[in-house]
Parts: sequence; C-alpha cells; structure tokens
Amino acid sequence: GFLLGYNIDIDVNQAPRTKGLENQIIESLEPHEQFWMDCLNNQIIGNVDSVEIHEVTPWKVANKQLYDEYIAHMKKQGIKSRAITALSFGRKIGKLCPKRIESQKSDYENRRQNAKEYPNLDQCRNDFIKAMGLTGIEWES
Repeated sequence: GFLLGYNIDIDVNQAPRTKGLENQIIESLEPHEQFWMDCLNNQIIGNVDSVEIHEVTPWKVANKQLYDEYIAHMKKQGIKSRAITALSFGRKIGKLCPKRIESQKSDYENRRQNAKEYPNLDQCRNDFIKAMGLTGIEWES
C-alpha cells in the first residue's frame, strides 16, 4: 500500500529534457529540418549561387533557389526518400522561421523569382531552436 498513496508530482509521460534527448531529436530531424539546420550552422545557403545568411541584417533568397538547394542537399546526404513538394517545403520552412516575410523578387536562374526575406542569423537560429522544442544548439560558427 505505500506506493499507492505516494504522491508523484512529475508527469511520467513527459521525458526529461536531457542533452541526450536533445541529441536524439537532432539526429532524427526530417530532411527539410536537417537542411535548414545545416544552412543556419554554415551561415550559407547553397554552393554555386550561394546566399549568405547575415548575422546582423535581414537577408533574402528566391523561393525556388531555397527549394533547389534543399533537393541538392538531400542528394548530397544520400537521402533516398521522396522529397516534399515545393509548396509543402515552403510551409514547413515557414514553421521553422515564422518571422520571414514576402519580399521583392530576387534574381535566380537569370529570372526574377518570388522571394522571402528572413530575419538575421540569431533570430533564425532562435526560431529554429524554439520550433524544434530544444533548449539550445552548439553552432559551429
């Protein structure tokens, strides 16, 4: 009878937020989440027509360029799963970076393309950490 009357004041269904749990969350990111985290870590999007993610000021990128870089990232990582559509990708990135806004068009592939303006690097990183339910990430740069 002692345990039946024992008051448990923690939620036994909620795993404690340990460094191990946060590492597990990071290791099991969806491809679009891994892509975005890698971009924020490297402070750059893409390899050829790269876009620098500014530390202090907002920055913009063409929607199609961001999606094309996501596809290239999946191939480079050897991810065989089917890529999400460009529309779905845009919505999911919007959840990881909710403070992005519509922007003036951006030049990409010799054409004016729809683009979004993103907040500075710290804001993007903080939004990502919050969206993933993490307490922090040790960024490389």
